[in-house]
Amino acid sequence: MKILECHYPEQAIAELLRLIPSYSPPTVVFDIDDTVIEGEPQKLIKPLFNLYLHFRSMPKARIYFITARESSDVNVRYTIQDLARFNMGSYHGLFLRPATEYDLGAFKAKRRNYINRKSPVKRKININIGNRWSDLFSPAEEKRYAQQLQRLKVTRFYILQTGKILRLKLPTLWADKRRAKVRKGKPCKIVKIKTKTLKKKRSPHHAKRTKRSRH
Repeated sequence: MKILECHYPEQAIAELLRLIPSYSPPTVVFDIDDTVIEGEPQKLIKPLFNLYLHFRSMPKARIYFITARESSDVNVRYTIQDLARFNMGSYHGLFLRPATEYDLGAFKAKRRNYINRKSPVKRKININIGNRWSDLFSPAEEKRYAQQLQRLKVTRFYILQTGKILRLKLPTLWADKRRAKVRKGKPCKIVKIKTKTLKKKRSPHHAKRTKRSRH
C-alpha cells in the first residue's frame, strides 16, 4: 500500500486529484459527519465541500454518501435536508445504517461493494473519503494493513492507494487538527512503514526430527 502524509486539506486534495486519470471519471464515496459536515451546531467543512463540487462538475463521475446515521424515517429526512441545506443535494446514492447492522465497518464495506457492482461502467478509479478507517477499508483490509494504519497520526491527512482504490483519510476530529501545531509550507511526504512478518514457531517434534536427520 502506498501512503502519502499531508498536513493541510488543500495539500491532500491536490495530491488526490493528481492521481486521478483525466480520461476516467471516478466513483466517489463520501462519509458525512466530520467529513463534509462538522459537529453541533453543524457547519460545512469547506475544503471537502470544494472537493465534492469538483467531482460534481466532472462528466460521468458518480457521487455517493454512506453514513453511520441510523436509517429511521426521521434520520433519512433529516440527512437529505442536511445535504440539501449545504448545497450537496446532487448525488447518485445515499445509504444510512439499518438498525440491525451493528458492525459499522462491515455495513460500509457491503454498501461500497454494492455501489461497485451496480456501476453502469467499469471504473478505473474508486475513491473513498472519510475520517475513520471504516470509511475506507473493509474489516478484512483493516486487519491486513493494521501494522501500517496503527502508526499513522490522527491529526494528519493521508492518501492511501491500493490498486485502483484511492482513499483520503481525514483527521479523526477536525478540532484535533486545528489544535495541532504544524509549520506552514511543510510539504506532503511518502510514508514508509516496515511491517514485521510473524515467524511460525516450530514444534518440538519438528526440531527432534531435524536433529535426527543430521546423523
